[in-house]
Amino acid sequence: MASTLNTLHVDLRPDWRGGQYQAWLLLRGLAARGHRVSLLTLRGSPLAKRAQHARIPVEEVSRSFARLRASRRLRELARRERFDVVHAHEAHAHTALWLAGVRGASARIVSRRVAYPPAGNWLSGRKYRSGLDHCIAVSDHVRQCLASKGLVNVSVVHDGVELPAVPSPASRKDARTRLGVPPEGIVLSCLSVLEPGKGQAAVIEALPAIRQSLPTTLLLGGEGSLRRQLEQRVRALGVDSAVRFLGYVQNLEEFFAATDIFIFLAENEGLGSSLLHAMAHQLPVIALDDTAASEVIRDTESGRLIHSTRPEAVAGAVLYLARHPELARVLAVHARTTITQRFTADHMVEETLKVYQSVRHSQGSAL
Repeated sequence: MASTLNTLHVDLRPDWRGGQYQAWLLLRGLAARGHRVSLLTLRGSPLAKRAQHARIPVEEVSRSFARLRASRRLRELARRERFDVVHAHEAHAHTALWLAGVRGASARIVSRRVAYPPAGNWLSGRKYRSGLDHCIAVSDHVRQCLASKGLVNVSVVHDGVELPAVPSPASRKDARTRLGVPPEGIVLSCLSVLEPGKGQAAVIEALPAIRQSLPTTLLLGGEGSLRRQLEQRVRALGVDSAVRFLGYVQNLEEFFAATDIFIFLAENEGLGSSLLHAMAHQLPVIALDDTAASEVIRDTESGRLIHSTRPEAVAGAVLYLARHPELARVLAVHARTTITQRFTADHMVEETLKVYQSVRHSQGSAL
């Protein structure tokens, strides 16, 4: 049996996104398996609050000059305590790890969550050449992007989610009532930050064509710099009565219970926690082919993959599922089965542990 690992996790994002959710699941999963976990993060961040509530040791740094402050704290912690693994969960944490110069006994692991190659500048080159021992890519799509820059010390560990209860008809009705959604027609939803490349604009552009055929409501979960622009476009298209901008969604069960079809058209997403959540809630999903989503979805088996974000392509996929409810139901059931078999939080934790153990073994430490 592998020995207990002492792990330090670093995440310097101030908000709560898919990466922070995955870091949180990993912290909990490692602790539940008897491993020691500590977190270095921003003071008052959502991840810090959750970890503190779970009585996970947390070291906090202020948000000003966070990477420099975190690098100094990392050096202090490494001098004070021997960590088997130091895991940087996002880009700022990776920079802090590189600046700290932590080497030797600690395996330096970095998560990569975006589906485009690292920047070609000097800093990025140094970080990826000398600032880590191994990289965890959240999809093979991400691994290929890293390989295009000559980075080969990479393992793929897909994201995971906790399995929720499948929403009942009564809970779906209640969720729609609470969200102010009309009882008739279909409900589409997207859940992501409102930033370029996330795909909400393509769904909005398709909405007039969809609404010509059947009553439709679109739920948009998330905040971001594009909110005002998207709101303006909704008004210009005359579909403002059909779109709900919900902001940050705290109640995922309610959000997905109100949904009939989930649409995920992100172009550069490493994998997509919201896509996994939707499938776990047994929803039919529509996503882009030739992205990491194709590692999760088999077209016409566990979802629909479309080749374009043109309005006619998006509208066509939505209307086909709406007009073939039995197919949509089968896709939804298979979507949840896919998550159960390959994309649970437990699976993610176990695969991450295998990476830790492999890297430690290659460093000459018996586990």
